[in-house]
Amino acid sequence: MVVVGLTQDVQELRGFVTTRVPLKARVNPLVPISILDAFARNEEKKVVGTLLGYQSEGNIIEIVDCYTVAHSETKDEEDQRTVLLDQDYHRKMAGLKSQVHGKETVVGWFSCDGKSVETFDEATVQVHAFYSSKSQSLFNSNIGLSSPLHLVMNTKNAHLGDINCKVYMTYQTGGLEKLHQFHEVALAESSFVQDKDICSMILASREGADGSLEDGESKKEVQSMDMFVKNLEQLEELLTQAKAYTARVLKGEEEGKSEVGRAISGCLTATEDSTEAASESSAMKDSLMVMYLSNLAKTQITLAEKLNAALAKQALAQEGA
Repeated sequence: MVVVGLTQDVQELRGFVTTRVPLKARVNPLVPISILDAFARNEEKKVVGTLLGYQSEGNIIEIVDCYTVAHSETKDEEDQRTVLLDQDYHRKMAGLKSQVHGKETVVGWFSCDGKSVETFDEATVQVHAFYSSKSQSLFNSNIGLSSPLHLVMNTKNAHLGDINCKVYMTYQTGGLEKLHQFHEVALAESSFVQDKDICSMILASREGADGSLEDGESKKEVQSMDMFVKNLEQLEELLTQAKAYTARVLKGEEEGKSEVGRAISGCLTATEDSTEAASESSAMKDSLMVMYLSNLAKTQITLAEKLNAALAKQALAQEGA
């Protein structure tokens, strides 16, 4: 394994976050699941890796795949941090991925450290500088994507169902080449929200991921029924909140909001429609079953009549002989 250190002067590297830019990113649900799976399996506090994707629909970057890259952080006597990355592994994996899916290229990198806030320090800038180099990371900049994307997973409150990811990119500041501005990139529509339960289950298998394990306490194996029970509990809590809100509005204790009323009405209407559709489907199945049994009975009667006629004809022939 070839490990190469990033030797930029960390004293001159700075970073800060500014407002969003028009560029959008669409994250495939498999990407955060893969990141959280790597984080749950890793004994270290942080995981980093490469993002693969392509540009589509003009200003949308599709992030469709990822893989982890081994790394380590060291400090010298002056308390300066240096990040070590397995660059050889990164380039081999990028080459293998491109052979399978030639459309997908390196579009950035990700990090997940279990912290409640995004951290932009000298280590972040060093790793980002590596992925900005075409010769080292194989990242190709273009008009739509001038710098690599940086995806950050927030898992601090995963046990509460609060899992989210944010994507950033950098722009160079004129006259200050070592100053990196991290701009948050808007996320396009994604089904990642519906997969948060899966992500929560993955993180629940990590010892101490939710902060609920005490010294000497062993982690509990996560069963499939655990998530089903959790979903039922969340549904019960939401129904309780909706019922309490409706009661307050009817009593005049709180002013009703039209958008909330429409949302509740839409949910109830959807439930009624699904129930009616299920009833119609059940009635249709019953009708088809009756028709099938009727046709089967007719076929059996016809066969019996033909067999009886053939047997009677054979008996008459034997008597005449």
